[in-house]
Amino acid sequence: MQRGAPPTVPTPFPALNHWLNGGWSPGELIYLGARPAVGKTAFGLMCARHAAMTAKKSVLIVSREMPNVSLARRLVAQDGQIHAGALKRAELNDVQMRDLGASLERLSTSPSG
Repeated sequence: MQRGAPPTVPTPFPALNHWLNGGWSPGELIYLGARPAVGKTAFGLMCARHAAMTAKKSVLIVSREMPNVSLARRLVAQDGQIHAGALKRAELNDVQMRDLGASLERLSTSPSG
């Protein structure tokens, strides 16, 4: 108690941080579960990216639903605000290619990169 509150890693969602008393606590193992196609992977990637990029923490993502290449593609699409389908089909215009390059650069400098 004398050392104060333990450090937390905030999520990108202020209301969730409130309910989690500041964010994720060190050593926690978080499971996301819900019906198919309700955004578990997108939510998990958003939280992981926020922890890596904002809080400079290393993260591990394990998915029983998607292979690693699909997770990486979704993460890059999310970070670069690129349509995931266009990225998967390799149908990017010049602006999207620029955004893709910027996203890859940002993500490669994160602690988990």
